[in-house]
Amino acid sequence: MSKTSKNNILSDSFWENLFSKWEVILLVIILFLSFYLRIIYLDLDSMWIDETISALAANGIIEHGKPILESGQIYGRAEIFHYIMAGFILLFKGDFGARFVSVIFGVLTVLLAYFFGKRFIGSSFGALTFALLISVSSLEIIYSKQARFYQAFQFFYFLSFYLFYKFVILKERIFKRGIWGILFLSVSIFMTIHLQTMGYIILPLLIFFYVLMKIDFRNIKTFLKNKYYLLMFFIGIISSWYVFKNVKSLLHIENLDRVIYYSQLYSNFYIEILPFIALSLVGLFLALKKDWKLNFSFTLFVIVPFIGLFFIKLFATRYVYFAIFALFFYIVFVLDKIHFKFPILIVILFLFNGSAFSFDGIQRPNLDMSMPLADYKNAYKYIEDNKLFYNENFVTTWPPAALWYGGIKNEYWVWYAVDGGPSKWMSYNEREVFTNSTIVRKIENFPENFTLVIDFQAKTKIRPSIMKYFESKCRSDFQSYNIEVFTCKNEFIKINLSLNDTNNTYKNLNLQFNLTNSSN
Repeated sequence: MSKTSKNNILSDSFWENLFSKWEVILLVIILFLSFYLRIIYLDLDSMWIDETISALAANGIIEHGKPILESGQIYGRAEIFHYIMAGFILLFKGDFGARFVSVIFGVLTVLLAYFFGKRFIGSSFGALTFALLISVSSLEIIYSKQARFYQAFQFFYFLSFYLFYKFVILKERIFKRGIWGILFLSVSIFMTIHLQTMGYIILPLLIFFYVLMKIDFRNIKTFLKNKYYLLMFFIGIISSWYVFKNVKSLLHIENLDRVIYYSQLYSNFYIEILPFIALSLVGLFLALKKDWKLNFSFTLFVIVPFIGLFFIKLFATRYVYFAIFALFFYIVFVLDKIHFKFPILIVILFLFNGSAFSFDGIQRPNLDMSMPLADYKNAYKYIEDNKLFYNENFVTTWPPAALWYGGIKNEYWVWYAVDGGPSKWMSYNEREVFTNSTIVRKIENFPENFTLVIDFQAKTKIRPSIMKYFESKCRSDFQSYNIEVFTCKNEFIKINLSLNDTNNTYKNLNLQFNLTNSSN
């Protein structure tokens, strides 16, 4: 290879020309890669607790035409999402069908990243690289494999920003009649709000975006005289009040200690990828220099809901992962401006493969404490294979999984504070709200003999007196990750032998002998 050709390969123009020439083909490859990484192992792992709720809501739609639960209650969250999920469950069945809807939105998010890069970075390299990073992002893959609406929320949230800029700020058209573009935008905004309460924040943020893009600080009087701009400004104030009114019940503004604690937890979530944070901040700085109004608005679009999560009563890192989209956007913004961009991209992907990125799929998501994972699937397969629930009462710490995986309903739920609070949302007329199981709060209310399925999260939260009762009455028959199946009968007496104390050992053995003789 000649020296000239080597220099060409190292030049930025070489890579941009290459990406431009093969842009469509490379985009199709990236989309196929994203689909493969999201669909592989899709039904390998058990659902976590929230996924089973969505699965039961979708089953209710299949059976009744509405998301009616076993208790007769209607599950009123993200109904449109669950109708789509129901269709895929009918088509593909089981966990695969329930999760497939998120796979679709995951791939659509990759496509959206391409259009974002094309519009706001302005190069083929930037557009394709942004799509690639979203495609192989471990977090994006994990949430695109869940029977829950978090991936759909991320897609519609950032799609709304893109469409608002295109149709309202720039007044561009993709349809002959501009009204269809506004309708498209309206549907996107509606879905954002429909999927998550946090979506309400999009209304005042988009109004602020519009006002900031239109205002001329050198001639502020012109803005103040424009009745249309002033109308948008007041709509922003009203929508902000409306957002606060709707989410007020979810906030704990007065509890400053909890706000500080949550801010630390959420910050730790991103400290683990600190190199990416630093690189994205550099990208943000460069982007602000290029178009400060646009990028300041986009930054607020991400930062405001992120900070707002510090005041929500329930901590959950699944609420903040959506910001990964903006994080990677500004990383690509940096890469697009530097020399040797393609080799540096390869190095980044190689160094963080297996943590921030994945090229071979994710078999078991490494979920955090706010998304407890347990092997419900194999636990209930063991129960079904051994016919345990045909002749025994059934007690579980998470009834939706029992109904989804084992078809077991109307049994017993061991009450505990699932969310760390009073868990009032889990009960209705002293029945568990999702499966209509009987709530057991006291030891005397347990049946005489029963099969028990208990997961690790429940073990840490169930009342100590009930856990002691289980330990004295139950025998472990099956264990898998974070879950255990017990057979519980009165004749199972747990005897603790002390190998360090001969006298105590003799007494315990004598006790066991006497109990055996008395039973005979």
